[in-house]
Amino acid sequence: MKKSLLLLTITFGAAGLLGITSSTQSAHAAGIYHAIKVKTYSQTPVHWTGENRNASIWNYHLNHKLHRLNTMDNSTLYATKTLKMTNGKKTGIFYYVTDNNGVKGYVWRGYMAKGVLPAGEFPNPGGIPNADDDELEDLQGQKVGNSVYNEQVAAKQNTDAYSLFGFIKAGAGLPEAAKLYAQNPNDPMLKQAPYSHMKFITNSSAPTKQQRQALVTGKLSFKDFVSADLKKQGIDPNKYSTRSNDKWFVGITSSPIYLKANKTTLYPKFGQYTIALLAPQYKSEVEK
Repeated sequence: MKKSLLLLTITFGAAGLLGITSSTQSAHAAGIYHAIKVKTYSQTPVHWTGENRNASIWNYHLNHKLHRLNTMDNSTLYATKTLKMTNGKKTGIFYYVTDNNGVKGYVWRGYMAKGVLPAGEFPNPGGIPNADDDELEDLQGQKVGNSVYNEQVAAKQNTDAYSLFGFIKAGAGLPEAAKLYAQNPNDPMLKQAPYSHMKFITNSSAPTKQQRQALVTGKLSFKDFVSADLKKQGIDPNKYSTRSNDKWFVGITSSPIYLKANKTTLYPKFGQYTIALLAPQYKSEVEK
C-alpha cells in the first residue's frame, strides 16, 4: 500500500513538473521575449545614435515601452548587461541600461553607440561635416539617407552659401528654379518667364576627388568651395549682393554632403551646385 501511495505521489509530482515546463515553453512560444544568453560587465557608457525616433527603452519582456530615447535630452546611459533575447521567432541583442536619474530598462543595441555623449552635443550618425547643434537637433530621429535627411542637410549647406550674396533667405521660387536647371538645363520650361529672366551659375568644372574628400571630411567648407569656384569663373557675388538697394533674388541647390551618404549616387555629386539669380526689375514675377 505504501509503495502504491509513493508511486502515485511520484507520478503526480512528475506530472506537475511536466505541466510547469510545458506552461513555461508555451509562454515563450506565444511571443514573450526572454533572455537566452546574458553577459554581465562593469558600467559601460552608451548613447543613442540619433536614428529612428521610435527608439525606446523597454521592460524585460519587451512588451511595454518605458522611455522614448528622443525625449531623454540626449543623456548618456550606462550598460551593465548584454542580453540575447528571443520570443521563439525573432532574436536580438539588447543592453540593460541605467542612468543617473533612475531610468532603467532594455534597449536594442543597434540604436546605441558606445561612449559618453559630450554635454550640449547631439548625435551625428550620418557624419555631417562641421555640423552644429541646431542642425543635428533638427535631424534627430530622421533615418540617415532618407529624402528628408538629404533635403535638410543640403538646405543647411545652401544657407551657408547664401551669405556670399548677403544676409538673405532664398528668393521665392528660386531654389526650385535652380533645381530645374540642375536636372536639365535644356528644359523647355526654362524658356518661359520667370525662368527666362534668370541667370544660372554652375560649377566651372566637375569637383575633383580631392575636393570631394576635403568637403566630406570638413577640411573645406561648402561655402568656401563655392566662393573659390565663383572667383575662378570671374564672378563677384557682391555684384548681386542683397545688401545693396537693388536687391537680387538668389536660389541655390546642391547635393547633400555627409560621410555616410550613398557611395554610388551621392559621393560623385559632392560639391556640385547651381545658383539661380533674378534681377530686381523682375521682382513681381516671383512675388505673385
